[in-house]
Amino acid sequence: MPWLWLFAGPETRENYFVDVTDHVDAKLAAIRIHASQHPDLEGMERAVRGMLRHNASRAGMPGGRSAEAFHVVEVNGSQTIAGF
Repeated sequence: MPWLWLFAGPETRENYFVDVTDHVDAKLAAIRIHASQHPDLEGMERAVRGMLRHNASRAGMPGGRSAEAFHVVEVNGSQTIAGF
């Protein structure tokens, strides 16, 4: 395994962004399936859309884009103990 992708970590650690603009509606539809876990679906949708837009902005993407953010760590590379 060459890379470990961590989701929902501290913003200061996030170093890789994936443009998910074309998939936001599918993400929100999946969240809505679990309505019992989200008593305020409208609030959840606002929060998710806001987070994705914020991530895109931090990544330097044009306005109106959405992105997921990850902390990507090399596991078996030349700079790691397993990459000797």
